[in-house]
Amino acid sequence: MTSIERTAYPRFKRLITAHELHLFLRVGRDEVEWAAGRTDCDEHLLAQLLALKSYQRMGCFPKLDEIPEAVVEFVRRAVDLPEGTVSKAANRTAERQRTAVRQRTGLSYDKAKARKIAEAVMRSEAVSKNRPADLINIALERFVEVGLELPGFTTLDALAAKARTEVNAGARRRPAGHQPPDAVPEELARLGRRSPSWPPHSALCRAIASSTFRQPTTPRPRTDCYQIG
Repeated sequence: MTSIERTAYPRFKRLITAHELHLFLRVGRDEVEWAAGRTDCDEHLLAQLLALKSYQRMGCFPKLDEIPEAVVEFVRRAVDLPEGTVSKAANRTAERQRTAVRQRTGLSYDKAKARKIAEAVMRSEAVSKNRPADLINIALERFVEVGLELPGFTTLDALAAKARTEVNAGARRRPAGHQPPDAVPEELARLGRRSPSWPPHSALCRAIASSTFRQPTTPRPRTDCYQIG
């Protein structure tokens, strides 16, 4: 399995400064009113706000126990919830909260489409790229371009491994000296890939390495806020 640390898959840093918390995880009054209107207790309110702020920054939903305590405490204090309030949401409640967040942020949740995009991109790029981490990073760029919620990391890792296996098997079957065609696969064209000159994942990785968060201009997740922690 590919180490998540070797990819651009978004997650919280281990250490987040007070400046970063105030600048990028501040809870607006409209967000509090929105969340309060959809919850019936302090625990659900905290969970709803954590889901919203996490999704705004990463384009996916981390598990509640994966959110750093510093982030939980910052959000709890921002909305004056009692000390010791723990974010809780049963499965059905959590799903309703995720649906509400998707509607507010405008991102699409389409697992089948995301999988098709990942498979097409990875098969095309695996001809020239050998590391699964590279294939995962390129797929992440594509999801951000089209405004799709990110699939889980284990899903992307499995698809990258599959793409490498298929390409390697095809290479063994080709006659010596035969070069694969440069044409972009039909399914990739149908999914709207821009061109073979599409920006490489290295630009995303440089942005990741340079900062933890940057101020968003829209509610959509941005490649420059992904961070290897």
